[in-house]
Amino acid sequence: MNQELYFRKLGKELHCGKKKKAEVLEELRADVGEALSQGETWEQILERMGSPKELAGELNENMGFGGKASGGLKVWKVVLIVAGTILLLLLLAGFFLYRSLPKSYEIGTTGLFDPEEVQASAQEIVTLFDSGDYEALKEKAIDEMKPMLTEEELGKARLESLGELGEFQKFSGYIAAEVKQGKDTFAVTEVTVLYQERSVIYRISFDEEMRLAGLYMR
Repeated sequence: MNQELYFRKLGKELHCGKKKKAEVLEELRADVGEALSQGETWEQILERMGSPKELAGELNENMGFGGKASGGLKVWKVVLIVAGTILLLLLLAGFFLYRSLPKSYEIGTTGLFDPEEVQASAQEIVTLFDSGDYEALKEKAIDEMKPMLTEEELGKARLESLGELGEFQKFSGYIAAEVKQGKDTFAVTEVTVLYQERSVIYRISFDEEMRLAGLYMR
C-alpha cells in the first residue's frame, strides 16, 4: 500500500470533523516525511504504524474522537502514543500522561522546569540507555520505575522490538511541553535520535523533581 492510499483510508476511519482530520493527517505526513529523510523506508514505517484501521482506532480512542474532548493537536503530537509505537514502560504518571489528554503548556510556563535542563536531562537518559548504564537510570527514576530499569527488562525489550540500531549518530529532533495531570505537573519530551540503521523517537517524562517518570520508544 502506498502512502497516498494509506492516508486516504486512514482519513475515512477517523471519527472527527474535516478540520481536525486535516490537522491530524498533516502531522502524520510530516512525521513520515521526517522518518523517510532520516533513512527509513516506507515499508519500515508502515510496519510500525500498522494498518489504517488500527492506527485510526488508536487515534479515535486516545484523542477522544466521537464525543470526548479531543484537546489540541500540539498536545497529541507531544503526549499521545500512536498505534505501532513500542511500549516499553507505562507506569503511574506515564499511563495518565499518555492516555487521558491532560492540559499541556509550553515548557517553562509554570516555572517548575528549566527548558535547557529538561532537554539536557532527556538526552542524558538516552545516552545512559544506549550505554547500558541501568544503575544510573535507576538513580534518576521514580521508585515505581526502578524494577523495570534493568538490562533484562528494558534492554531485551528494545532489542526484540527494534532490532539492532547500530551506532549512535546524532540527536536529530526535540520537542517538549509541560503537562498537568491532577495536582501534578510533568515535563514531557520527544527526542528523535538517528542511529546507524534507523531513527528512534523517545518519549521521556520527568516529575517536578526532575525524576524520570516515563520512558517510551518507537
